Amino acid sequence: MSGPRQRHAIDSTGALFSFEKPISVEQAVRTLSAARNLILDGRLRYHRQSIDVPVSLLCGPQKKMQAELLNLSQGGIGVRVDRDLDVRQPLQLSFKLPGTRYTVKARGEIAWTDQQGNAGIRFLDLPDRLQRSLQIWLAQQYFAN
Repeated sequence: MSGPRQRHAIDSTGALFSFEKPISVEQAVRTLSAARNLILDGRLRYHRQSIDVPVSLLCGPQKKMQAELLNLSQGGIGVRVDRDLDVRQPLQLSFKLPGTRYTVKARGEIAWTDQQGNAGIRFLDLPDRLQRSLQIWLAQQYFAN
């Protein structure tokens, strides 16, 4: 953009980044670095790490079951279970995070299920410290691959 009129026009598009003419090297580096960081944060937020570990699910006061954890993200897990899950009730889940001393213990809710025994569980009320550890672990896995 090269003037105040064009700045107003670009603001109405919802663009997150823009350059003003003439473009300086410093401005380009600063803007592109910010854009890269936003893109990377978005990729990490929605990245699903394939994982194969057992997970314990406690559905209600007496219904405990074992499941296979298929994938893990910052927002929840994908599991495979042998029997139907009660989608109306929150549940407790627990699993060991591979390569760490952390056991993830959290409340969750069923987001979806399918006919093959797969289910998506969304985390509820994940403690800040555990959420940060999970973010770091997922970032390490993302960059290792």
